[in-house]
Amino acid sequence: MSSLRSLSLRDLMTFTRASVGTYCNAEGVLASAAINAPRVEYDPATLAVRGFLMEEARTNYLLRSQEFDNATWAKVRSSVTANVATAPDGTLTADKFIEDTTVNDSHHCVQTYAKGSTTESQAYTASVWVKAFGRTQIRLHCQGTSGNANSAYAFFDLSAVTASAVTVVGAWDNTAARIEAWPNGWYRCMLDFRVNNDGQTQVQVVVFLASGGSSSYTGDGFRGVFLWGAQLEKGTGATSYVATTTATAGRSADDCVMTSLAPWFNERAGSVYSEYLIPWTWLASDTYARRIVEINDGTSNNRHMPAYVSNGLRYGSTTASVVEQASSSLGAFAAGAVQKQAYAWAENDVSMAASGGQTATDTDVTLPTGLTSFRLGAPYIPNGYIRRVRFWPRRLSNTELAALVA
Repeated sequence: MSSLRSLSLRDLMTFTRASVGTYCNAEGVLASAAINAPRVEYDPATLAVRGFLMEEARTNYLLRSQEFDNATWAKVRSSVTANVATAPDGTLTADKFIEDTTVNDSHHCVQTYAKGSTTESQAYTASVWVKAFGRTQIRLHCQGTSGNANSAYAFFDLSAVTASAVTVVGAWDNTAARIEAWPNGWYRCMLDFRVNNDGQTQVQVVVFLASGGSSSYTGDGFRGVFLWGAQLEKGTGATSYVATTTATAGRSADDCVMTSLAPWFNERAGSVYSEYLIPWTWLASDTYARRIVEINDGTSNNRHMPAYVSNGLRYGSTTASVVEQASSSLGAFAAGAVQKQAYAWAENDVSMAASGGQTATDTDVTLPTGLTSFRLGAPYIPNGYIRRVRFWPRRLSNTELAALVA
């Protein structure tokens, strides 16, 4: 039939992002995508396709994020030489961070961020790219005004490519650490924590050099690491890099939506398959049900929404503002692993399946009506990679659902 044709994502959906956004391209280089340009990201270590990157709005609160020689970064028993190595973005902007010869003490640099409230309960993520220059270990440490009384830190070993368990003290909680390999010996070191009504006015981000698993040792005056791209953001999980100079800088949210579902959408019977990858570890401080797809009427009153939450992969339907007409949690969420979910509906006949062979059914469901919008990753964006989404204008069989997620 000559009327049949294949359509790309650009043909079907409208993508917007009101700012530039960075991503790892097919060559393993940190690149920038223009305003309203979608990002398909590649794994920096293997160069395999990760998927369509969808992120919420974030701000980098650290100033001079690539200028560790600047006075914004206080150097303690250490020194910095600017722009001596090629950074992850391919520019000669990485700095050399070197220990001095002080005996049995720390060698570090630190920047202080002034919080908006002393009573906030707020998830943060600190991150920085590091490359060995004689030293292969660092300690990424965040603390309040009173120092270690409220703090979180982890050790990162660039040789073993490992992050230690996080040590957390005082009112802070909900911590995680992750290290990610990049080309040319670079590693992104990431630390999650929550400032939990600690009465403090500041968050300090400290990068310690380390040796033998300790951040207190005798320096030799010439060894250290290269540093680049420091970031402190509010939210769980490190997101794509936002460079700063004299002021904080932000990245706008990604939005991908189809507002015309005719003629292909079937409201009375349909099926959706989604495949995605989320790199960050879920923490209790992230209470949102992160959507992969939401099919709705332009509001939250009527919708279908395959999603994931703290207790696992989930599906839900809302009809006439009655939340979770159909709802089920299917298997554990696994950071860094490809997840598969399939969902099929007809009146009083809903089935769900997910990675790991988890299945569920619901035979008492009033379907939502008036659906007009098909949106990827919103309103609570996954901060990860959507790899595949498929829709069928019919209710797939349970056997077909199980085969999709196998």
